[in-house]
Amino acid sequence: MTVPFDILAHDYDQTFTKSLIGKIQRKQVWNYLDKILPELTGKEILELTCGTGEDALQFAQRGFHVLATDSSEEMLLVAESKVKQYSLHGKIKTQRVDLETFDQHGFDQKFDLIFSNFGGLNCISPEKFKSILSNMQALLNQNGRIVIVLINGFCLWETIYYSLKFDFRKAFRRIRIKPSIV
Repeated sequence: MTVPFDILAHDYDQTFTKSLIGKIQRKQVWNYLDKILPELTGKEILELTCGTGEDALQFAQRGFHVLATDSSEEMLLVAESKVKQYSLHGKIKTQRVDLETFDQHGFDQKFDLIFSNFGGLNCISPEKFKSILSNMQALLNQNGRIVIVLINGFCLWETIYYSLKFDFRKAFRRIRIKPSIV
């Protein structure tokens, strides 16, 4: 089954990950993660909506084991090519997990961190979001953490960045009348 992010997968790193705004946003997230990672008592991470695997790479390079999941087969293929490129086979496993059926997915382990970056959880209904949140607790080891990065309807820095590039469609793409997550 093709999912919306399949068509973006092979250009995603070039158009977002390596862009100035992508680098700035990821740096902000990692400034926070670098503060909490030493507090984790274990080394197991479940990453939801891993995309092309950029965060999984950073976790693995810091000594963590990552189960990197996404609903997009194409995003996972890009992530798997990075795992091979950086010889991180023993540190990162990829798996297709559709958030719409997350509640039915049987994970065979518990995690010290459940992580989702760049608004992947914005793509589901508020009801499904609440359901996933309630099921996450059972997947955590004692003292485990959940870190979810949602995208607000308005991001000043993104709007400024794309406006300066005269790309007004992207500059105002997140403005909505009604929020997607309540």
